[in-house]
Amino acid sequence: MILLQQVWRCSDRHSHNVIQVDFEDTDIKRAVWIADQKLQFVDVHSPAGVVRSPAIIRNRLISGKLADHAVKYLINSTIASRGLSLVLQEYDEVRVDSWRNRDSFDLQISSPTSHRDIEVRSSFSYMLAPAAKIIQKLSIYGWYVTRNKPREPLRDFYWQVIYHMRPGNISKQATWPDVPVFEDQLDAGLVRGYIVGGATRELLNNKSLAGIRRDQDGAFYQSISPICLGMDVSGILNATLTLP
Repeated sequence: MILLQQVWRCSDRHSHNVIQVDFEDTDIKRAVWIADQKLQFVDVHSPAGVVRSPAIIRNRLISGKLADHAVKYLINSTIASRGLSLVLQEYDEVRVDSWRNRDSFDLQISSPTSHRDIEVRSSFSYMLAPAAKIIQKLSIYGWYVTRNKPREPLRDFYWQVIYHMRPGNISKQATWPDVPVFEDQLDAGLVRGYIVGGATRELLNNKSLAGIRRDQDGAFYQSISPICLGMDVSGILNATLTLP
């Protein structure tokens, strides 16, 4: 995994730190393996209740695991470089249920006296170009609700990862830019994502900043839009590492 810091600009021209992540073949193979273990136990319905094919579910699982691993790598690297007494766990590394149940958390960070849960959200951007426009147009997503799900368990931190790619099941429209197809990039071993920032639970509960948005999957997310109004990578990283 190769991480590269970038500085993008918001509409008002203020700087927003982003991490470009280039996943290597070993990263992709690991994410694929985990996705294949989970696949048979995942609900075929999207958050909105739409039935999804196994291929779509598998690729969403892969994109989610790559995002988890990117955030985990960044946090662990920073813990090591700062000499902090913190431990980061990935639920899929400690689960003992043979993959049958929903994840209790994506990542969990612990100090000697406390712990906090981290949710890693991942999504695709395929209508915008260049990639730097992502932070001006897309959202940071927190918890969501649907008609069948009153609310997710709340997490302490929400990190956002975006792929400037189009999922293969979505047909390209004439007005959209030419961006890579996610599944093609998986097969080629050339997947790139962007850690674009995130938000704390408190920030997502700030009524003057956050609101509810209906996503393409039909779920209603507590969100901050655009991403520029939330924390950049430096902000969410420092917040995550500040434990009692």
